[in-house]
Amino acid sequence: MGYLLIVFFAVIVFIFAVQNAGAVTLSFIFWKFEASLSMIVVIFFAAGVISTAAAIFVNKIKKNMKLKENRKISSETGNTTDKKQQS
Repeated sequence: MGYLLIVFFAVIVFIFAVQNAGAVTLSFIFWKFEASLSMIVVIFFAAGVISTAAAIFVNKIKKNMKLKENRKISSETGNTTDKKQQS
């Protein structure tokens, strides 16, 4: 199923690239860049995916650190939810 989804996505990207091959100029402050519309969209999409993944990764690390801290505090005070110690 995963390979089928990858092939489907690759076909969609290929069709998008063929239909949007026209050159566009991207201007930002003093910088100008000319490239195909499909390349610019793919680059900015990839940048969005990477920044979102980085934000999720940082959030996950913070939650894991907080969980470890809470477990340490819980074990120091004797309050635990471990089923072995409750028996």
